[in-house]
Amino acid sequence: MKSIIFLKTKSVFVVAAFFLLARLLYSANPIPFATVNTPIGVAASATDLIVTEYCGQRVDSVDCQGNVTLLAILPGLGDCQEQYVSIAPAQSANAGFTPRDIFVTQGPTVYKVTGGSGTLFATIPGCAEDDPGITFDHVGTFGYNMIVTCQNGPVWQVDGSGTPAFIADTATHIEGPAIPPLSFGPFGGQILVADEFSGSVHAISNTGVVTYDVFLNFGAEGVLVIPSLPCSSCSGGAYFQAIQNFPTNNIYQYPPSDFTGLGGSILITSEFGAGTVLVTYDGTNYNTTFFDNIAGGEFEGGAFADCDIPTPTPTPTATETPTASPTVTPTATATPTETPLPTPAPTATATATPTETPSPTPVPSATETPTATPTTTPNPTATPTPTQTPSPTPTATPNPTATPTATSTPIETPSPTATATATSTPTATPNPTATPTPTQTPLPTPTATPNPTATPSPMATPSPTATATPIITPTPTTTATPTATATPTASSTPTPTATPTPTPIPSPQQGSFVIGDLDAVVGRKITFWGAQWARANHLSGGPAPSSFKGFANVLNPNPPVCGGTWQSDPGNSCHPPDSVPAFINVIAASSITKSGPVINGNSVKIAIVQTDPGYGPAPGHTGTGTVIAVICSQ
Repeated sequence: MKSIIFLKTKSVFVVAAFFLLARLLYSANPIPFATVNTPIGVAASATDLIVTEYCGQRVDSVDCQGNVTLLAILPGLGDCQEQYVSIAPAQSANAGFTPRDIFVTQGPTVYKVTGGSGTLFATIPGCAEDDPGITFDHVGTFGYNMIVTCQNGPVWQVDGSGTPAFIADTATHIEGPAIPPLSFGPFGGQILVADEFSGSVHAISNTGVVTYDVFLNFGAEGVLVIPSLPCSSCSGGAYFQAIQNFPTNNIYQYPPSDFTGLGGSILITSEFGAGTVLVTYDGTNYNTTFFDNIAGGEFEGGAFADCDIPTPTPTPTATETPTASPTVTPTATATPTETPLPTPAPTATATATPTETPSPTPVPSATETPTATPTTTPNPTATPTPTQTPSPTPTATPNPTATPTATSTPIETPSPTATATATSTPTATPNPTATPTPTQTPLPTPTATPNPTATPSPMATPSPTATATPIITPTPTTTATPTATATPTASSTPTPTATPTPTPIPSPQQGSFVIGDLDAVVGRKITFWGAQWARANHLSGGPAPSSFKGFANVLNPNPPVCGGTWQSDPGNSCHPPDSVPAFINVIAASSITKSGPVINGNSVKIAIVQTDPGYGPAPGHTGTGTVIAVICSQ
């Protein structure tokens, strides 16, 4: 049975008045290092920096100079979702892992990155489809296993064979796990998880005991352990942070000097703009202070360079070794020189016999043989391909206010001197039977009673100034047929302002953005598109699935009306428009559900939104605006 403890720890929160002091104390110095398309998860070692993208199942590698290359594309449904990454450290070999292996979470599944793709490593039962966290136990309190957290609350450990084992269920929205060292006080060796909705951190022991709200930070996104021993990557950075909403320069690195003397403490990042706080343990109490913020940044994953991850062994490059060939050293050979002989005497003849001089045997000269030196061949540096930013296409701006207009039936103006015999037509009326029939006996003052008002066309209300109803008073004569003299009581000339404007007939749309029905309030600032749509919008029927990003691509009916329904595909596979005009009509939904890959919702309101700059079709380019009118409400 799971135990639950609510513990209030001593926390010192430095607010606005002390932020400057905190920056002077810690003097954090983050700088932009690389650009990744909507970065989410980050893992780092002394030689590797791995980053996951929000869409496309892409896993990237960033080299020491900040150049980004594609490492792998994982299998999947093509959904846009938060995927996190971790690299197996040396300690994981105790649990059957191969150190340096890379693992990425994708909903309830964990993939091992290999060969430009990924192989299924583990499936976590009951895990939600988005925001699964991942880390490794460096301490040993969880058997040096992989730790996986599920957005909907469960916490699991996974061994080297891919077998998951349940630890506890926090029943809260959690992500960003980490395990601090045993020196980190009572919560050392426990799993710490961030809960952005409660703005707090919970602790889970290896016996399944959950302690809630042990540390606080508004919009808590992740927990990161500062290494006890300083470590930095080949780029010189010690810590790397992903900023999802920055289109460029969105991977920041912090130098090792920012963490001097802080080893064994933790950082808690915020997704809601509150910055990063530092939690230290002084031997008696935990103390929380402001550490740093990147203004305007939407923090996602972060990672310290982990020197517990082994450095890859350099692969020797084969170098051609010249073979030593004996070199013949030419030597001088003595050539006999003929010596002139004296004139021979008759008694004797002297014959000079040349003696052969032996030639020295050629001695091979040893030539120095170069020794093959293992040379580490660096990976080729790839120049990142700039991501083209779609230029907004000017779009015709719809009239923000739907103006109901009237189509009135013009009123026929009878001439004051005209006489009508038996038939008086006081107004132009669609009823052809409105002709009064006078009686044979003249009445003193018979009055032909016309239809008093013109019957308006359907869905149109005549402007009051457009209706002129003349009253006809017949004047009796000596003849049996009364003569009616029409005396109009109103001017028969229409006022120019009474000219009706035709009501436009709505045309089908290619889709519609959606907001929560509780946010469809005039003057309310809203988010109609983005990675965090489900968190930013509020529905009376309960939370929306996190994979819905705000665009309905199937409308029923089309164009949408109050009381209608719609469907969508997850992420940006719903193909939102490249740009938006200054004013858009949006659906307000009270209920959104997901069945398989299909998302369904209703339409209880239609609202007009004045859009802000910054929208883009990628979920990382959030679409925001202000509600200026509500057209209909069910």
